[in-house]
Amino acid sequence: MSGHVITAQPAARNRWLPTCSCGWAGCTTRSAKTALRVGHEDHAQRQPPPCPTPGKKRFKTRDKAEAEMRLFWRTSGKGKAMPTRVYECPCGRWHTTSKPLGRVP
Repeated sequence: MSGHVITAQPAARNRWLPTCSCGWAGCTTRSAKTALRVGHEDHAQRQPPPCPTPGKKRFKTRDKAEAEMRLFWRTSGKGKAMPTRVYECPCGRWHTTSKPLGRVP
């Protein structure tokens, strides 16, 4: 849960709102204890793992990564490592790579 601090904020009519330091807010609950539990279970524990290749550009979908790869092929000059395929990263996003299948970082 590093980087995420869950708190219970008072809301209208004796209700509590779970919030996170990253800006996330959940649904109101009847007690502060429940708000903290909900915030931890529904948000903090469900965060994807950090990207093992943070220097690479990340794409939300395979289609967006493939479109970027096609654009790179059309507009890039010689001498650069040209991406040849896309792959889904453990962080849940998609990357392009010039490495053959089986050599993904």
